[in-house]
Amino acid sequence: MKKIISIFLTFVLLLSCFSTVAFATEEAPADTSAVASNFSLVNSNKNLALYVDSNDGSFAVLNKKSGKVWYSNPLDWESDTQATGETRDELTTKMTVQYLNSSYSTITVTSAIASVIAERQGQDYILTYYFKSSDTNFAIPVRLSLKEDYLHLELMIDKIKELGDSRIIFVKLYQFFGAANKKDSGYVMIPDGTGSLMKFNSNIQNSYEFGASGEGVFYAPNPTEVAEQAYFINWNEALRLPIYGVVKNGDAYLNIIESGAAISEFRGYISGFKNNYNTAYVQVNIRDTQSRRTATGAGGSGLYYTDEMPENYIARYYFMTGDEADYFGMADIYRDYLIEEEGLTPVDESISNALCISLYGAVKKPKHFLGIPYTGQDALTTYNEAGELIDRLAEDKVGKTYINYLGWGAGGLETTMSTEFSANSKLGGKKELSKLLKKAEDNGVMLSFDVDLQAFYSNNSRLKKFRHTAYSLDSSPVTIYKSRISAAGSLTKQEILHQLIHPLYAEQFAIEFIKDASKAGVTNFSFNTIGDSLYCAYNLRNECTRDKSAQAMMDVYTSADELIGDKGIVSTSGGNGYAMSKVDNVVDAPVYGSHNNISLEQIPFYQIVFRGYVNLASNEVNLDSEQDDLILKLAETGMSMYYLLMDAESTSFHDTKFTASYACELDDHYDDMLANYKRLAPVYKAVGSSMISDYKRVSQNLKVTTFSNGAKVYVNYGDAEATVDGVKIGARNFTVVGGAEA
Repeated sequence: MKKIISIFLTFVLLLSCFSTVAFATEEAPADTSAVASNFSLVNSNKNLALYVDSNDGSFAVLNKKSGKVWYSNPLDWESDTQATGETRDELTTKMTVQYLNSSYSTITVTSAIASVIAERQGQDYILTYYFKSSDTNFAIPVRLSLKEDYLHLELMIDKIKELGDSRIIFVKLYQFFGAANKKDSGYVMIPDGTGSLMKFNSNIQNSYEFGASGEGVFYAPNPTEVAEQAYFINWNEALRLPIYGVVKNGDAYLNIIESGAAISEFRGYISGFKNNYNTAYVQVNIRDTQSRRTATGAGGSGLYYTDEMPENYIARYYFMTGDEADYFGMADIYRDYLIEEEGLTPVDESISNALCISLYGAVKKPKHFLGIPYTGQDALTTYNEAGELIDRLAEDKVGKTYINYLGWGAGGLETTMSTEFSANSKLGGKKELSKLLKKAEDNGVMLSFDVDLQAFYSNNSRLKKFRHTAYSLDSSPVTIYKSRISAAGSLTKQEILHQLIHPLYAEQFAIEFIKDASKAGVTNFSFNTIGDSLYCAYNLRNECTRDKSAQAMMDVYTSADELIGDKGIVSTSGGNGYAMSKVDNVVDAPVYGSHNNISLEQIPFYQIVFRGYVNLASNEVNLDSEQDDLILKLAETGMSMYYLLMDAESTSFHDTKFTASYACELDDHYDDMLANYKRLAPVYKAVGSSMISDYKRVSQNLKVTTFSNGAKVYVNYGDAEATVDGVKIGARNFTVVGGAEA
C-alpha cells in the first residue's frame, strides 16, 4: 500500500511539473536569470513574476520594476554562523505548526518533516504540505496567485484535512519571507500604536521576538486573556491595523491582511536573537484554546479547544521600489486599498479638528436609608450641566466641538445596552434631555450618546443573561474583572465589573437603538468599545470566533453609516482597522508607538494613513502624566484634543466600580483645556483637513511634519530654542508655516 501511495505522489508531482512549464509559457516572459535555478516560473504579468520550487514548497516573487527577488527562505542559510540544531533547521521551513494530540498535549513541528504536493488550478498555484507521523496526520494547503500589482497568499483553512486525532492550534506562515541578513540594510514597519521601525541588525542587549508575549495580536488581545495573564503586564501599544511592511536594500513590500487579521499575530525579531536574520511574519491561530483547571482550581490539566474553524487567512503582498519603498509608500498603498476595497472617504468637515469631550453621566453607588443598604445613583454631569458647558464653550469662542455622553442611560455607567433611547431621571429626565439636544443643535455642537454594545451588567427588557451573553470554551460566562496591579507587577482579580454581550447581537441592537434615538432628534452616535476590543463567544449552537466577531463589529459601523448618512457622525474609541472606513471620529486614537527596545523609532504611520479621512483625537489629555509632551505631539500630527470630564468632584467615584477614574472634574481642567485649544488653533487653521505628505525626524527632539496643503509644523521637544530650515522654534514649542494661513 505504501508503495502504491509513493507511486501516486510521484505521478502527481510529475503532472504538476508539466503544468508548471505550460503555465509559464502562457504569460509574458520574465528575467529568469535573476532567480535561483531551482525555481520554475509559474505565473507572470507586467509587474510581477511568481516562481515555485515544487520539491520543497518554497517560492519567490520577482518585482520587474526593480529586478529584486523576494524569497520565502534565505538562499544563504547555510552560511548562518549563529543558528544551531532546531534553530538552524528552521531556516528552511515554510511553516511551523502547533497541534494538540489525543492526550491534549501541544506539539510543535515544522514543514521540514512534511511532503509537498504542488498543483495548478487555473491562474492559482496550490502548495499542500502533508504532515504524517505516529500521532500527526494532517494536510495544510496554501494558495498563491498573482494579481496586477500584488501577490495573493491564502492559507486555505477550509481545506485543511485533519485525518487523525491531531487538532491544529496555529500555523506560523513563511517565517523567513524576505528575511534580511547582517549585510542588508532596512527595517520592519510595525503598526503598534502610531507605528514603529524595527531596524535591521541593531545591536540590542537582551533582544527578543516581538509578539511572543501577546503584544503582536492584531486588534489587541482579547480583554479576557489580558486579565488572565497575571505573569505579564503588556505595556506595548495595540496593533490597530492588520498590516506590516519590510524595507530591504531600497525595495520594500507591504503585507495587508485582507481576511483573518483578527485570528493573527505579528512576529518579528532582529539578527542575533535566534540566527543571523531579521524577520517579520504572521502566526495564524486556527483554533482557540483554554486551559482546563483541576478540581481545586489550581494548575492546568490539558486544554479545551473548539472545532469551529475561522475563515481563510488571505494576505496581499504589495511590492515597492525607488522613492515609494518606505513607510510613506506603504501608507499610500494601504489608504488606496481602504478607499477601493472598504469605501474609505474624506473626513466630514463638521468634525475635522474638533475639540472632543466625553462627559460622565451617572454612576451607581451603595447607599443607606434608615440603616438599610441599597444601590442608588449619583449624578456626575446632569443634562442641564452639560448644557451649561456648551454655553461656556460658546462664550469662549471654541469652534468645532464634539461632546459624547457616557453613562447617560437608566443604569448610568453600568447600563446594559438598551435599544430604547430613554432619559435618566437622576440626570434631569426627558424634558432636560430635550433641552440639551436643542441647545447642542443651536450652537452647532455635535452631541452623541455612547452605547456600549459589549458590557452586560444586568437583565433588561431587551437583553437576557442566558441568551445574550458570551460564553467561553468551558461553558462559563465571559467575565471582565476589576483588576489591581501588585507591587510585583502582576494582575490580581478583584470584583466582577461585568460580563460580555455575544458579538453576533451587536448589529441588530445597534440598528434598533439608532432608529429609536433618531425619533428623538439624535443624529450622532458613538460605539466606543467595539472599535477598541474583540472577543470570542462559544455558546452552544451559537459560536463566534474572533474573525467573526471582527466582522460583526464592522457590520455595526456599516449599518450605522447607512442609517445616518450625511445627517450626523459616527464615533468610536481606539480605532481598530475594521472600523476605520465607516467612522468619522476616533477618540483615544494612537498617539505614540510602543518604544520598546527592538523598535525604538516611532513614526506617525497611523496618522499618515488616516488624516484627512477620519478625525483622530488623542487619549484623555487631563489623564496624561506628560500633558505638555502630548500637546506637542498633537501639533506634530494634527490630531484633535480629547478630554474626559464631569461636573461633579473627582471623589464621586469613591465606593463605585470605577475608582480607577480620577482627575476628571471639569472646573479643575476647563482653563487648561481652553488654553491648550487656543495654543493648537493656529495648527488646525493652517493644516485644515489636509493629509500628511512628509515627516522628517531632524533629531531626537526636532520633528518637521509637512501637510498636503503646504503647511509645515516644526516641533521642538528640547529645552533650548532651535532653528530648522531657517525657522526658529522655541523651547518645548512649535511653529507653523504656510498652509491655509498663507
